[in-house]
Amino acid sequence: MNDPEANLSEPFPSNAMFSTKYTLWSFLPKLLFEQFRKVTSIYFLLICVLASIPQISPFNPLTSWLGLLFILVVSGVREAYEDYLRLKADIAVNNTLYTTISKGVMVDTPSYAIKVGDFVYLKSDERIPVDMVLIASSREEGSAYIETSQLDGETNLKVRKVASDTYHKLLTEMPEISSSTGLNQQIKDKLSILSHLSGELQVSSPSRHLYLFRGSLMIDGEVNDGGINLSESNLLLASSRVKNTDWILGICVYTGPETKVGLNQRLPPSKFSTVDSRLNKYILTVFRID
Repeated sequence: MNDPEANLSEPFPSNAMFSTKYTLWSFLPKLLFEQFRKVTSIYFLLICVLASIPQISPFNPLTSWLGLLFILVVSGVREAYEDYLRLKADIAVNNTLYTTISKGVMVDTPSYAIKVGDFVYLKSDERIPVDMVLIASSREEGSAYIETSQLDGETNLKVRKVASDTYHKLLTEMPEISSSTGLNQQIKDKLSILSHLSGELQVSSPSRHLYLFRGSLMIDGEVNDGGINLSESNLLLASSRVKNTDWILGICVYTGPETKVGLNQRLPPSKFSTVDSRLNKYILTVFRID
């Protein structure tokens, strides 16, 4: 906690997330594979090859090759455009600015630059960019509400809480703040105190199970050999949203592909419809009969 140099020495992944299907190097091989999964495409390729042999075909092979090339180009343009839209959406998400706090200073940080160990400050209705442990919230009881509809389809709000030992520890260290100061200044004063905490946060290995999490928080100066136990009730999941809570503060524990949503992410499926599957069977049947 509050030791970015030590965290940088660990091989934590970047928080940049991509859902694209192709890369510059894989586009052409994958496109050809997708197209020639269809028996019709193989059939037209054979026709083109036969048309290119003068001893067999009296016709100009150019017309056959142009027809096949047209099909491949149209399919390629469609696939490239769809993947471009995915990339555009990914870039927008990765460049969304969030407030991170380092030694009491609030900094606007793009989502892709958030690292394990960073303190992340979020307001109501903001998307949670990483998996993080709840440290403090605007609610007196130290709780926060989140919506996880993008993870599990459930729209009902879920309660997450600051670990009870952590909550009481922070209350004892939190000085009284004068009512004469503005609300924003009060929040900044509280966050400044919280972001100066030092200690060690240990968590279980990344798991794709949404509601499985174990960890321990050891704050410097505490005489507690086992640390403060953490569970899934203290974990805020990436891609969920803060609801009915003015603000929260959390410590990032998993980023990018190691988050719950990253581990459950699937690549865009290959488009192979039922019609294509049936057509393959019918064409193969015709070949067998012939």
